[in-house]
Amino acid sequence: MDDLIQDEVKDFIGEMEELNGKKVCMQSKFHIPILSSLWTIVAGDRISKSDTKMVSALKLLERAFKVSDLSQHSLACLFFYICLALL
Repeated sequence: MDDLIQDEVKDFIGEMEELNGKKVCMQSKFHIPILSSLWTIVAGDRISKSDTKMVSALKLLERAFKVSDLSQHSLACLFFYICLALL
């Protein structure tokens, strides 16, 4: 599991190095590496950074956090069901 997390961190650092000197919105940059690590542990598959379904699901989740009074637990459950629906 440590190797899996280290691989995600290395990929993330590489992605950030490519953006060196450019303006970057960091608000959602951590979501896919974290979810990819968790998903690999749970399902054995890695989430691609170019997976349009996952990017769409993350945007939905971000909107839900911004406009909702739901607890974090409720939003986590909502996101889990969205991900399952997209698979």
